[in-house]
Amino acid sequence: MPDTTTAARPAHTPGPWKVSTLFDKNDAILIEGPEGAGVTVARVACFGPQAETPRAQLPNARLIAAAPELLEALHQLILVIGLTAIKYKGDLDILQAAVDEARAVIAKATGSAS
Repeated sequence: MPDTTTAARPAHTPGPWKVSTLFDKNDAILIEGPEGAGVTVARVACFGPQAETPRAQLPNARLIAAAPELLEALHQLILVIGLTAIKYKGDLDILQAAVDEARAVIAKATGSAS
């Protein structure tokens, strides 16, 4: 299993990302990359069969914008849990399950094998 806690350069646009106060010509909510980078990393559609409004899609946009920080938090969580496991060497099946789940989510987010 690859170690997903290494500090390798991410393949995604580095964070922080933010929800823009601007919309594109299709009324999609824009998710922008780091300040001053001039990068739009995602557009959250506010149209389609369910005719979602920007207000209804805002929670989805916030979740997407938090992705780089969530990924980093998972990396840190794996590190801390690993250090805890080494220190206490008890019955750590629950901690191992949490690490395995976090690694699976990281693999999904980064496109790497878990």
